[in-house]
Amino acid sequence: MSEESLRALVAGLRSELARAHDLDADAREVLHGLAREVEAVLQRPPAGADAVEPALRDRLADRVRELEASHPRLSRTVGNMVALPGRSGADQNPWHMSRLLRVIAAGSLLLLAGCRTRADPAAATRDLLQTDRAWAALADTNGPVDSVVAYWTSDARVILTGQPVLVGTDAIREMVAATRAIPGFHISWVPDSAVVSPSGDFGYTYGTNRITAPDSTGALHTAEGRYITIWRKEAGGAWRCSVDISNEGPG
Repeated sequence: MSEESLRALVAGLRSELARAHDLDADAREVLHGLAREVEAVLQRPPAGADAVEPALRDRLADRVRELEASHPRLSRTVGNMVALPGRSGADQNPWHMSRLLRVIAAGSLLLLAGCRTRADPAAATRDLLQTDRAWAALADTNGPVDSVVAYWTSDARVILTGQPVLVGTDAIREMVAATRAIPGFHISWVPDSAVVSPSGDFGYTYGTNRITAPDSTGALHTAEGRYITIWRKEAGGAWRCSVDISNEGPG
């Protein structure tokens, strides 16, 4: 591949970036930086030709294939740049190919980390609210302990009035199991609203709850309170509660 061809690829990358409206700001800047660095390498005098590790080029090609479905034009352009060292050959290149490959590798991998389709906040909000409602229904009917606990993240924190903070799955499971052993204990909550971040992977729900438990004489009392739960979307796409805060008081 000639220097002119590589310059044309860089120009094409810039043009496609201008049309890719579903890239977040970080991914866009990474790719603009990639184009700038490649242009800078092209402007330097020849610095020798280092051998390019084929395995690294193959791994980069695999990453580009992962991108093809969501951003086919960008993946073709970056893919052509990744393939450049293998097509050109070390002896034919007037550029320092190991330096160029490192630039392309960094840009390509960061692109794949930051490039994603734009989230639908309204749909994500409905999904989160429905998740909290399903969790409430499960708890209201004394569903299996492990099923209830599964709604919290493995590093979740539960913060209750006058109680030590509970951290992690084991502590939370022990708390849920202990409440099931209390005669007459019952908890219910009603999610009121949900808010989700623009990225669609972080949010919170707010609502009211009712907790019934016996006092020291065995008489049952119901306390009404408020809660806020902070959620994050896990790798598989499921919402999990990472912080659970509740206190007594009118809703």
